Amino acid sequence: MRGFVRLLPLLTVLVLLAGCGGEPMGSYPLDGGMTCQTYGSETGLSRLEITTASGETVRFSLPRATLEPNPAGGFELVDMNFDGHADLRVAYKKMANGDMRYTCFLWQEDGVVKSEQLSALRGMEIDAKAEVLTAWDRYVIPEEHESRSRTRYMWQDGTLWAVEKRELLYYPEEGVYCLIDSAAVPGEALTVQDERWIFPEKFDENEIWN
Repeated sequence: MRGFVRLLPLLTVLVLLAGCGGEPMGSYPLDGGMTCQTYGSETGLSRLEITTASGETVRFSLPRATLEPNPAGGFELVDMNFDGHADLRVAYKKMANGDMRYTCFLWQEDGVVKSEQLSALRGMEIDAKAEVLTAWDRYVIPEEHESRSRTRYMWQDGTLWAVEKRELLYYPEEGVYCLIDSAAVPGEALTVQDERWIFPEKFDENEIWN
């Protein structure tokens, strides 16, 4: 019991720190009479507060952000599922190759919900006209190969489906590349459509991604 009493001051400090989500950064109107208040700093947000039309407030904690100074703290209102309502996207990390990581929330009539599917995408680009999302990924298997891929997604009945993928593999020991193209219709798994090897003297990265 005495040990617990000694811990009380520390627990109080921790609770206060947990509730401290940075300074107010901005207030944004959402469809349905809701508002979003952001907290944090110009180098990244730490918390969102969504207030519904009925006055109920829901708080969302965000991953620790490490961004270049940005007046909005990395916050955007953008329609990511093409339903005509602005959703919430919060940048929190810029990868070494320039790809951005985001935490994404989709608008609903009674609030917003975090989208694990969208939040898992890296370097997400939005094409509202084509209703397509594009994401990039990169990984390295030491002493085997390096991979850089571009995947395009479309929505069907509220589910995000990969419909096209281009992956470039580089094998440093042999000094050659392998380009793999896959495709699918929404609702089905990607299948390989083409695979070809490229030797260094014919390699043009701009041509591959454009």
